[in-house]
Amino acid sequence: LSRTSEVSTGTPARRMSSPRSPPKSADLHKPTSSGGSAAELAREALPQLMCFVPAGSMLALAVPMCQMMADVSRSDDNRRVATEILGSIVHAGTLSDLQIEELLLPLVLQLCQDVSADVRESMSLQLNYIIRSLSTPRLVDQVLPDMLELLDDEKQQVRYAVIITAIDMVPVLPKDYFARKVLPKFLDMANEVIDGGESFPTFPPELPLKFGLMFHSIFSQGSFWEDVASRNTDMSVFLQCYEKLAASANEKTRKKCCFNYPAVLQTVGKEGFGDHVLRSILFQFVQDPSIEVRRLVATFLHELCAILSVEQCTVHVFDALQTLLQDKEARVWSALFGHLDCILNTFCGGDAASSSSASVSTETQQLLYQELLPLITSCIKTDRRAWRSQVTLVSQIERFPLHFNHAALTRSVVPPLMKILECSNIPL
Repeated sequence: LSRTSEVSTGTPARRMSSPRSPPKSADLHKPTSSGGSAAELAREALPQLMCFVPAGSMLALAVPMCQMMADVSRSDDNRRVATEILGSIVHAGTLSDLQIEELLLPLVLQLCQDVSADVRESMSLQLNYIIRSLSTPRLVDQVLPDMLELLDDEKQQVRYAVIITAIDMVPVLPKDYFARKVLPKFLDMANEVIDGGESFPTFPPELPLKFGLMFHSIFSQGSFWEDVASRNTDMSVFLQCYEKLAASANEKTRKKCCFNYPAVLQTVGKEGFGDHVLRSILFQFVQDPSIEVRRLVATFLHELCAILSVEQCTVHVFDALQTLLQDKEARVWSALFGHLDCILNTFCGGDAASSSSASVSTETQQLLYQELLPLITSCIKTDRRAWRSQVTLVSQIERFPLHFNHAALTRSVVPPLMKILECSNIPL
């Protein structure tokens, strides 16, 4: 889920029969065939190239250029580029701690206090790369106070940027600093979402996509709290925030929350899942009006089998599987087929040391499979438009005798397969 940078490339340069004069400044700002001006493309490319500059050139070229562009007399765009160049230089790891401390950290602190909110926002996003690249606690301690100050910035866009940065940095921030300074900010943000209206005016747009990372990074370790009760109280606040986001009227927000569901469930664990809010959220996603949300559940359903117990899977995963197999959209139920065998194996897995699990695998599984087989075979169609999903499903049929009654297979599966062969709908 890491950010990636897209580098636009123009069309190949044409060979000119006669030399051309250098482009004028105004020409550099004309849109190119790739959609941006030459100046915009250069601004995007410059910070990325800094990661590959040798150490000698870094001191002779990159650092002086960054110092010049970071000057307050330069334009906001120039200073924004300076923040990105700073992040690239530090992340490249070619400068010593002393060089970073003397040449770059003053620029970092200066840009954190810049008069422009756009510059402070850009610098906030670069703090993740900068702090991760600092090798000594002494250097990190010089930057952390400015990061904390940005969490209380007067501009919302800056606060959002530094919150997203802090989410990425939970594993590397000093534990006492995070517990005292950053975690309370996260809790305030979660409470604002819980108390806010349907429009959610107070949360960063990236929060739903980052929620799983944030939740797992915080609660996978218990060193931030003095006792279990405090940890459970804070977890309850974050889960209420997640529940509110998952019920958003915005389809993109629900989709991002759904994407993070396995990470949230893995962090909470399987205990009490039957009565947990995450169970309600799961079936809310399964019945979501968005095809993309339901398809996401079908894509990760097998991951839930690795988190929940066999008994829980035979109830909750089974119910979700039934609903998804009956979905009207082929894009939804076809997403199950790649891991269908994994899900079916779960229903008969169990723990050899547990007699109760053994009873599930021997007595209940045939009833489960008896209900599933008609739903699965109903997905075997001869529609030419669905041939990709059919290929995936048919490739799993050879393992069906391990799970289903052989007589039932003969009645339910053989006729559709013969129909496929007769229609010759699957390309060979």
